[in-house]
Amino acid sequence: MSALNHCGHDVEARAESLPEISVNWSKIESDGRDHIVSEVDDAVQLYVEVRTNKDTTPVEFMVDVEDLPQPPEGVNDDVEIVLEGDRCPDPTG
Repeated sequence: MSALNHCGHDVEARAESLPEISVNWSKIESDGRDHIVSEVDDAVQLYVEVRTNKDTTPVEFMVDVEDLPQPPEGVNDDVEIVLEGDRCPDPTG
């Protein structure tokens, strides 16, 4: 799964099928896209965290994998999550 950052500022994101998330965060520049999780095939829902940096409290939410759109052609992921609105952390922390 990839994430597309429409938060208006750089963020870090990670996703997992359970809330006990791994330590791997992906930095995503404003209006950028990055791969954030590989294990989507069997997952029904994913737990996602988004933060501005390691010293800030992340925004946490669940997404249904079947509701996620496919990324544009050329992006090597099955689905993509768009980070915008309430999925974005406050840039001031």
